[in-house]
Amino acid sequence: MTKISRPSSWLQRESHRLQQSPIELFETRSLRVNDATLHVERLPERVAGVFREDNQHHPRFALTARRAQRPRITFRGMTAYLDEVHLHRPSEHDLEGDDASGEIHLVHRFDEPRHGGSSHLVLGVLFDARHASTRQRLSPKFCRTWGKAFAPRAKRVPSASPPTLALRDLLPRDERWFHYEGSLTTGDTEPYAEVVSWIVFATPLRVDARDLKHLGEATHQRERKGQALNRRLVVRNF
Repeated sequence: MTKISRPSSWLQRESHRLQQSPIELFETRSLRVNDATLHVERLPERVAGVFREDNQHHPRFALTARRAQRPRITFRGMTAYLDEVHLHRPSEHDLEGDDASGEIHLVHRFDEPRHGGSSHLVLGVLFDARHASTRQRLSPKFCRTWGKAFAPRAKRVPSASPPTLALRDLLPRDERWFHYEGSLTTGDTEPYAEVVSWIVFATPLRVDARDLKHLGEATHQRERKGQALNRRLVVRNF
């Protein structure tokens, strides 16, 4: 067999393309594990922060409280604190081959990442306007606040009080989730940093047409196309 030599720059570049996000999530293509190691503290009614847009006009909400006062998650013995909230429309992760109307990312940072492990833990919460039966509803307060903050500048109304965001009803009561190792989904250049442990909830929240309208067209980050799974393992707790 002829040996193919690759330049070190090629190897370095390709090694950062193996764990990109988002991906498609299927129950039949994932491994069930008896994993009860995810503990999410009850989110507060509101958290203080600032609404921002980066140089690529990606809207986000960044918390301003000290880390010790922020909502936190414990996952497999490690603690992560909430840093930012992002919103994508349509959803970035596909469930069973389908896009949802949108996806909220609760971006946490591990307090003490393990050597060689991910520095971020992101909860992906999908919401959908279709098949809206008895599913839990995405918070109307969240939709209104987000929509007002990122409305066209001519329509923005200055607030006398510091910005806050309603988070309490943002997490699904259905605690079934998928987990895999992946990457950020936004940044200056691709491929994006592969520093994320992803937990994507299996049941989308319901969003009403009125709330979807509040979110508008300029209030969200566009979805990134699905990436190859490569040799990764996706696990689920159901």
